Amino acid sequence: MKYSLIFLLLLCFSTTFSQDLEEAIYVATENFNANRTAESFSTLLKKEADFKVKIKTIDEQLAYFFLLINKGHYLDNINKQPQAILAYQTAWNIYNKHQLSTITDYDVIDYCLKPLGILYNKVGDYTNAENTIKQYIFIAEKNKKICFSSLPASFYMAASIYFLFRKKGRAARWCPTCNFRSARARARTHARVRP
Repeated sequence: MKYSLIFLLLLCFSTTFSQDLEEAIYVATENFNANRTAESFSTLLKKEADFKVKIKTIDEQLAYFFLLINKGHYLDNINKQPQAILAYQTAWNIYNKHQLSTITDYDVIDYCLKPLGILYNKVGDYTNAENTIKQYIFIAEKNKKICFSSLPASFYMAASIYFLFRKKGRAARWCPTCNFRSARARARTHARVRP
């Protein structure tokens, strides 16, 4: 009886602490979003370091995932692409590892994977950009309710990356309606057509 009472008290306190940590992560993220400055970002980073070692539950992981998405967005806006990539990549890894799709219907494609693919493209990491694009196209096709309106843009982005590599066959496969001929070839075609 005595041990079961102690166990019950420990369980209650740990649940309360867990909810407090989850709430603290959300509050820190909301405070940062309300005032996006270098000072508030510095405060968020300090709090993140404290949160990271305490996270245990899936709800806390979800709150931390949202913090990382907002952090990545801010870093991208201030032109710190490598740090933004790291934030988005960490968020994506947490989303997968803890299977956050089972507890939220958050649009991970629009708010995590698309920005990550664009950032990889900006820094010239076309292999990771291609892999990221393939991931979110796969997710969108598998999960029909997510993001079908953005699939044409995804296909075009993948085709553009292949065109950069001069893999026109692959580019045409991703976007058959896109015209990836060079400007010089288009000019020659138009010159021949004139009366």
